[in-house]
Amino acid sequence: MRKNLAHLPSVVGRWQWLRCLWMPVGENLRFFCFMYLLGAVCIWSENAFGKVRGMFELYAELYILCALFLVFPARLRRWVRGFVAVALYLIAIVDLFCFSRFGSGITPMLLTDVLYTNPREATEALRSFVTLRSLWSPVLLAMLLAAVHLWVVFDPRCRVQTESRSRTADSKRPYLLCLFDFLRQPVKAPLMGLFAGVAFIGCSFSSVVNWRYFWLNYVEADSELEMQYSWQHPYTTAFYLPVYRLAQAVCNVRINLRSTKVLERNLGQTKVDSCNFRSPCIVLIIGEAYNRSHSQLYGYPLPTTPRQLTLARDSSIAVFTDVIAPYNQTSEVFRLMFSLYGRGCKGRWEDYPLLGDLFRRAGYGVSFMTNQFVESSHLDIWDYNGSSFLNSPRLSRAQFSHRNRRTHRYDMGLLEDYDSLSSFSTPHELLIFHLLGQHVNYADRFPPSFARFSAADYHRPKLTAADIRQLAAYDNATLYNDYVVTEIVRRFSRRDAIVIYVPDHGELVFDGGTSFGRTFDFNTANEAKQQLEIPFWIYASPLYKTLHPQVWMQVWKARTKPFMTDNLDQMLLYLAGISCKDYRPADNPLEPVYHSKRRRIAEEGWDYDRGKRLSSEQPSWLYRAVY
Repeated sequence: MRKNLAHLPSVVGRWQWLRCLWMPVGENLRFFCFMYLLGAVCIWSENAFGKVRGMFELYAELYILCALFLVFPARLRRWVRGFVAVALYLIAIVDLFCFSRFGSGITPMLLTDVLYTNPREATEALRSFVTLRSLWSPVLLAMLLAAVHLWVVFDPRCRVQTESRSRTADSKRPYLLCLFDFLRQPVKAPLMGLFAGVAFIGCSFSSVVNWRYFWLNYVEADSELEMQYSWQHPYTTAFYLPVYRLAQAVCNVRINLRSTKVLERNLGQTKVDSCNFRSPCIVLIIGEAYNRSHSQLYGYPLPTTPRQLTLARDSSIAVFTDVIAPYNQTSEVFRLMFSLYGRGCKGRWEDYPLLGDLFRRAGYGVSFMTNQFVESSHLDIWDYNGSSFLNSPRLSRAQFSHRNRRTHRYDMGLLEDYDSLSSFSTPHELLIFHLLGQHVNYADRFPPSFARFSAADYHRPKLTAADIRQLAAYDNATLYNDYVVTEIVRRFSRRDAIVIYVPDHGELVFDGGTSFGRTFDFNTANEAKQQLEIPFWIYASPLYKTLHPQVWMQVWKARTKPFMTDNLDQMLLYLAGISCKDYRPADNPLEPVYHSKRRRIAEEGWDYDRGKRLSSEQPSWLYRAVY
C-alpha cells in the first residue's frame, strides 16, 4: 500500500500552483468561515426566495473579498479584515433586528427616517423597540456568532497551529479549532485550491448579475427603474444580504435626495399669477394597474363595472375613449402627475413646480389619502422611489394640508380617513385618493363578498388553471374597485364638485397572450397597449353642471381627444382656474388650442400612436411635435 501511495507527494508537488487558488480562503480562513455562517443566518432568516442560490452567491463574493485582502501586507491585513468583520456584523444585526421588529430589513425609507430623526427621537425609539422579545430572534444568533468569532480571534489557545506544531499542540487547545489547522496544512493546499477554484467558477455564474447591478447602481449611479429598463434585472437582484440592502438603500436615498433638494430649493420660487377658483372642489381618484380592456365601460363582456356603467348611461360621467399613461411604473407616473413637467419639456421633472404646492399657494386645501404611499419605514424600493418626494417632511408640508397615516387592507378604508378629515374642510379643496386598485396580488384586493367571478366564467383553453384563477381574481378586484370609486363619487354628489378618475397605468392580464403583470420593455404593440391604455372619466355633480355649464361642455367635447396623463396637471390647473408661467394651454384637452395630434411618446421612446419604438437618433422635441 505504501509503495502504491509513494508517488503522491511528487504528484502534489507538481500541482503546487493550485495553492494560489486556496490562498484567498486559506489566509483568511476564520474570517471566511464566520462570514459565511453569518450570511447563511441572514439568507435563511429573511430571504423569502432564492435561498440556495444565495448560498452559492455568498461563496463567490466572499472568495473575491478574501482575495482583495491579499493585496495588503500581513500586519495591515489583520486590521482591515477586523474592520470589515465588525462592519458586517453590525449591519447584519441591525438588518435582522429591523426584519424581526418591522417585517422588513434595511430599506431606503428606513434610512431616510434615520436622516430626519433628531437624537431625542432616536433615543426614544430605541427604548421602545429594543426589548428582550425583539432580541429573541435571529438577532441573538448573529450576536452569538460574533461572540464566538471574537473568542477565536483573541483567546491565546486559539492561535493558528502549523502542521509541525499541531503534533505537539497543547492538550487544552479546543477541538473545534483543529479543523482550521487541518485545512491550513501546506500538503492540503493544492487539493483545497482545486476545490476552491472549481467552486468559485461555478458560483460566479450565479453572482455575475449582482456585480453588474452594483456597477450600474453605484459607479454609474443609475436609478432602480433605469437599470430594470436597460438590463431587465430581476426584482430580487442584489437583495439577498444585509450589506447589499444597505448599499442599495444608500444609493437610492442619494439619488432621491438629489431630486428632493432641487424640489425644496424651488419651493420658494413657485408663483401663482392668479386664481379664479373655477371649480371649488376637485376630487382626483388615482387607480392602480387598471387594464382598460377589463372595464365594462370599454366593452368587456363580463359585468366588472356595473355602477360606472349606470353613471355613463345617465350621462353623469364623461368617458374618455383614448387615454394612455406615459409609463407602466407608478413611480415615474407620479413624478409627472404631481409636477408641472410633461414628456418633452426642457430640463428634468424636479425643475418644475409641484402640483400640490401650487394649489396651496393659490388658496386650495390639498388632502392626500393614499393606500400605498403613507410615511412608513418598510416601503419597498418601488414604493419608496414613487413616494420619496411625497414623504419628504418639508415637501409633504408644502404640498398637503392633510394626509392619512396608515394603510388599509381594502380601499374602502380611505373613505373612513376622508370622513375623519371632514372637520378640516376648506372652501376650496383638492382631494386626492390613491387606491391599491388592482395591484398584485389581485386576490388580496377585494373582500370575499366581491368574489363574483370564477373559473366557470372563462373559456380560455390556452391558460392553465392557475392563470384562470388569476384572471378571475383580477376581474373581482375590478368589480370591487367599481364599488369604491362610485362610493367616492356618491360622497360628492350633492356638492359643487368635479371628480376625475385615472389609473396610474395598465397591466398585462392574459389579453392576447398567456402572461400577466408588467414588463420593463415593450416587445410588441399589444404589450404596450395593455400596459399603457387606461380608463379615464370625469364626473360632475348636478350642482356643478348647473353652476359651471361651460366647463362641463368642454369636458364632454374632449371625450374623444387623444390624451396622455403626463399632462393631467394642465387639466387640473384649468379646472381650478390657476394661472402661472408653467401652464400650457396646448397640453390641456379642455382648451380649444389643444394639440390633439401631438405624438404620444411613452416610456423608452415607444411611439404609442404608431405602435413602434423611436430610433435612438430621433430628437426629444418630437415628444411635443404637432403633425
